[in-house]
Amino acid sequence: MKSPQDVRCRRPCRAFSTLEILIAVVLLILAVLPMLDLLIGAGRQSRQTADYSSSLSLITKVSEELRLAGWENPNLADSLRRDLDGGRASSVTDGHSPFFRTIEDDEAPYGFLDEGRDSPLDQTYETLRAPLKTHSIGFSSCYRSLPTTGRLLEIQVGLSWKGHQNRLLEMSLPVCVADLAVRPQLPKAIVDRTVADGLIVGFLYPDRIGRTLTQVVSEAGGRLDLVRALGDCLVVPRILAVAVASKADQIASLRSKVSGADPSLDRARAALALALIFEEQAARYLDALVALSTPLELLASDWTSNALGRQIPSSTLISSLSQVRDLDVGFCRCTVDTLAAYRQAHNQPLGPSLSARVRTRTLVRMVDVLRTSVVALKWPDLDYLRSTIKGFQRQQMGCNPNFVAWAESELESCRDRDTLVASSAPWLPTAVERFESALQAVIKKVQTPY
Repeated sequence: MKSPQDVRCRRPCRAFSTLEILIAVVLLILAVLPMLDLLIGAGRQSRQTADYSSSLSLITKVSEELRLAGWENPNLADSLRRDLDGGRASSVTDGHSPFFRTIEDDEAPYGFLDEGRDSPLDQTYETLRAPLKTHSIGFSSCYRSLPTTGRLLEIQVGLSWKGHQNRLLEMSLPVCVADLAVRPQLPKAIVDRTVADGLIVGFLYPDRIGRTLTQVVSEAGGRLDLVRALGDCLVVPRILAVAVASKADQIASLRSKVSGADPSLDRARAALALALIFEEQAARYLDALVALSTPLELLASDWTSNALGRQIPSSTLISSLSQVRDLDVGFCRCTVDTLAAYRQAHNQPLGPSLSARVRTRTLVRMVDVLRTSVVALKWPDLDYLRSTIKGFQRQQMGCNPNFVAWAESELESCRDRDTLVASSAPWLPTAVERFESALQAVIKKVQTPY
């Protein structure tokens, strides 16, 4: 009889052959390879997404800072054209770019980022710096005139960096900055020549209304250029006087509100509205002064008693020119009223009721009017203008770098009278003097018998 041990020994042994193992390994590899490719692709896509996300954050940061600075610093457009390295790209790390020179408030005084004292994105913050070492930011810009008035500085913010495969990648974003500091151009004497000629016929040839000025002057044997020059000097002040008189009731109402018992915010807003009306009127007076200087100079050089083709008593002409004489007085009066209203809106007790941004814009407008007044009227003195700007600069130090930059550029442009004149419109420094001297010469020539 066989023992159980003998029976177990005779059973065949089962195992995997080498061929089976190789087949299983091949099948496993075929199943895993697509998954590995998927994982590698997902990792690559993740790195690309992270690159684009960080790059988009950087370029958005710069664009938003430019937009904000454009509203808070009226001189930004000029300074950008001058200071952005001619479009050359600069690295965002190690303090090379002006937009990334400080990232951490790690030095006293705390509470604001101080360029040159607080740290840029350097080796101290290597974890942040390493992914951005290849990022460079650059700018290109050009001015675009608007259909009505003013112009925009169109900036193209460009960012370039090397991707994970060492491939150069680029991204750009457009930004528009209003050129709020653009100086006015020389105004035209008469916008609509046909309408003006019709008014001139009514003033100088009332018996021939309905006919064109060219026909009337030709028949009378006068000089058309001198007639138009004299006519412009009569028409423009009258039209301006009507425009100023139309605001009289509104001005009286606003003045009553400013001095009334309304809440401070309402009184401050009324003072601002008053300042805007006076500033508009001062601008109109200044436009009229500049526009009429050329006709007055023509009259001063070529006027004769028969220039109109008919005799007009000199007393009548001098009486008509008296309204022209009032233009520079009106400009001075409106400028003084504008400054007084802006001061009332900005200073105590009404100023603190305005929002910080509105109050600051009020001071910026007041400084612009002061600049015009100092250049055109030589009043007040330059020290008063500089002290006003310095006081604002001290208030904003450590609070708003855009306002501080504006104050610095303003102080630089008015460090002396020659610099201030050079930064103004070329016709502005002599506008009032040129007008007054030409008007005096005309009146003297009209009074001289021929």
